[in-house]
Amino acid sequence: MSLRSRPRDVVVVQKLVARTGKMGEDEWVKDGAPIEVPCNVYPATASENESLGLVNSQTRVVHIRNRPWPADQFSDIRYDGSLWEQIGPAVRYNKGVATRHVQVYLRWLRDLP
Repeated sequence: MSLRSRPRDVVVVQKLVARTGKMGEDEWVKDGAPIEVPCNVYPATASENESLGLVNSQTRVVHIRNRPWPADQFSDIRYDGSLWEQIGPAVRYNKGVATRHVQVYLRWLRDLP
């Protein structure tokens, strides 16, 4: 597990909360300061969809050891110059001491300017 135990990447997590806007709509606003999370990020899937023009879709899996995941599905996640969103809840693996970690899947949204 040594390859996954030493963090080699950092993702920046910005929590968001829903607030009622001026017109009664839900708007998402930042909740607190961005949080840097040391982790390891691995490619999971990549595909191209042509139904709405050429759309690239990619996901990454994030492994975090010895700390909780500070985000949920309603967070902005920045990694490698792009904006990502969390897919589903964070999954915690607690069976073995050496393999204990949190796993999160991210979906690519867009590149940041």
